Amino acid sequence: MNVITSNGSGLLYRVGASRAGIAAPSNAAMPRARSSDASELSTRVTLGESDGRSAVYSDPRAKSGAARVWSSPVKQDDAVGAVMARNQDLGSYTLGDQWRGLGGAMLARFAKTGESYSQTLADDFSSINYLNSLTPEAQAQRAPDVAALQAAALSNVATHAPTAKLKIQTRSGQALELKITVNSGFGGIISGMKVELQASGSMSAAERAAVERLADGLDRALEGLGRDDAVNLDLAGLMSYDHDAISSVDLAVNNTQSHQVLGAFALHLGDDKQSISLKGGDGEMSLNVGIHALGNSSKQQRDTAIQSTLDRMGRAGERGHANTALVEQMKAAFKAFQAAAVGDGAGKDTFKADALAASAEAADAASKLSGLADFDASFGGDTYRRNRFGSNHEAGQAHYQLSQTSTSKDSGNGDWSVAQTVAEQLSADFRTATGADAMLDVRTGQYSTTSVRDSSAVTTLIESAADHAIRVLRKTDESQLKTVTDAPSDRTATRHAWPSQRSVVERLH
Repeated sequence: MNVITSNGSGLLYRVGASRAGIAAPSNAAMPRARSSDASELSTRVTLGESDGRSAVYSDPRAKSGAARVWSSPVKQDDAVGAVMARNQDLGSYTLGDQWRGLGGAMLARFAKTGESYSQTLADDFSSINYLNSLTPEAQAQRAPDVAALQAAALSNVATHAPTAKLKIQTRSGQALELKITVNSGFGGIISGMKVELQASGSMSAAERAAVERLADGLDRALEGLGRDDAVNLDLAGLMSYDHDAISSVDLAVNNTQSHQVLGAFALHLGDDKQSISLKGGDGEMSLNVGIHALGNSSKQQRDTAIQSTLDRMGRAGERGHANTALVEQMKAAFKAFQAAAVGDGAGKDTFKADALAASAEAADAASKLSGLADFDASFGGDTYRRNRFGSNHEAGQAHYQLSQTSTSKDSGNGDWSVAQTVAEQLSADFRTATGADAMLDVRTGQYSTTSVRDSSAVTTLIESAADHAIRVLRKTDESQLKTVTDAPSDRTATRHAWPSQRSVVERLH
């Protein structure tokens, strides 16, 4: 027999769960940031079972008028459930707030217990509205209907909601998958979150310790991705994973909410390569970086090359008027990936000549290379500039690509060669309103049109003959073209062009 007991009269402030396992934590088990009035009433739903057992779960009603329901009971020491409740009680629509500390709590729990975990939380309005429409006598009879409404609320939390997924692959072949889905509740209907953690098999103590060391890095990465102003790539904590215990780390985010700073994100860290892709309100970026750099370069050489490449990206962004946040995201990812690369790749022994007299010469030749791991980087998309009043002053599109490709060849008879090519392309078109504070309106004709078409290829070639004579050549081909067309409505359009071309071969050694 189903029995509903209520202290006092008025609206039902606490709603229980069904025999299917819908549950809510007690006040002692879960913190509550959104407090109700002191006169808050208490209701519990007792569902009788055929074997005489009964399940009783109580739940604090949110101040907004929703009943909080859980897919399973939350234990007193459940740190993950506590973080879920805390984040939900913030009432924030920012992904960073909804994710805060949750991924780390799940990894820490797994490291301690080695167990899988799943939990769903929903702030349900339907059951409360339904109960409020009934008399106390009818409420007792409709407990199964309430349970069905709450079950529907829980199942709908993950529908078309932003999702973050982490996958960790260990050296022993085990896999750990973590999934966080958050729903801010459009229209005040469904709001909640769902978390899942599943391991393919038992992990050793060393593997679980390696997983736990990723907890803070995951939290920092998600918090940076979930910002509501501009995505901040904080990847250092994930990139410092234990290579002895873990073979790869993958993090992916899919944000189904429209007009958001973050749309989609994917990160791969592994023995084969490092890659990242990002799509959001500021544009799109993609980066692939090899694990090894060609040759054994010094840290100073690599640091100088990294900074030079970052400066090049910055200049391209300025020339093409790309969105500043997008350029900074690319620079942050590039710096982190290259700092993690090591100089022991296929070209490691290329510069070790047999004759000791030639070793210094070979080392000098190697210094003409960048010392960076090969990479392919691109960013672009719609661009904009605003005036001081917040209106669009400029709008257009920019696309930029920068890559480095290195190859080496050893004939086996003492002849060998190394070639490294850095290629760059920039394409940008944008319209700018006439006047510093003017708003762009193409219908008036009061704007200028700018077009940028740049490309370059720089190839460094190192050759050594059997007699250990070393030659270093560098071939540079560059082409730049910027055109500006003024099209005021009261006179003929005026076009200005700044072309530049250069092709040169230098002997460096």
